Amino acid sequence: MRCKCLSMIFGAIFVFLMWYVLVFKYFFGDVLFNQFFYNLRSDGMTTIMKVISTISDTVVMLIICAFVVLFFILHISFTRGFNFSQKKEKLILVFAGLMLGGVLLQFLFKLLVHRLRPDNIIVSESSFSFPSGHALMSIILIAFLIFLLKDKIKNKLAKVLFVAFCVVFVFLVSLSRIYLGAHWFSDVLGGWALGLCWFCLLFKVLYLYKQKN
Repeated sequence: MRCKCLSMIFGAIFVFLMWYVLVFKYFFGDVLFNQFFYNLRSDGMTTIMKVISTISDTVVMLIICAFVVLFFILHISFTRGFNFSQKKEKLILVFAGLMLGGVLLQFLFKLLVHRLRPDNIIVSESSFSFPSGHALMSIILIAFLIFLLKDKIKNKLAKVLFVAFCVVFVFLVSLSRIYLGAHWFSDVLGGWALGLCWFCLLFKVLYLYKQKN
């Protein structure tokens, strides 16, 4: 019930943001953050932000995830035979569904909203702006990793550091996109909301897996 409510809440936030940018063009903080980071640009900082942005690119993350899924499928197939009814296989399928669904959702809503990127963008982008694919994919991946691994880490300090690292990673990815002028602030918020909505929709499957292990 909790995951269903969270999914509805994040979905409502996303719908509100989408409606707002369609009607009013700019959300609170869009222009402010765009100009703030524009004034902070330097060669060194731009290089760092480009690296972070490249690592978290949707295509790069999808390729990495595809190799991870393929590796585990082959590993399980060669050791005991792949069976869709088994718990580990279900987890792999849920993970693949999360990532592929995230890709499809971002492209669908980008086309639907048709929002242009900021004028001061300094990276090459061919798609539309809302929602941020980097923010969406990174928060889906990090939410999955936190769910999967945090209870397996027994040391409390290590667990706190792990969760903190995950949160900082998502924050830096999103920050890099605003800094580079690739997205407005509301694009990032929309990516977070849509990603968490999608994750919560599939959370029940993950929860059932976790309860049986």
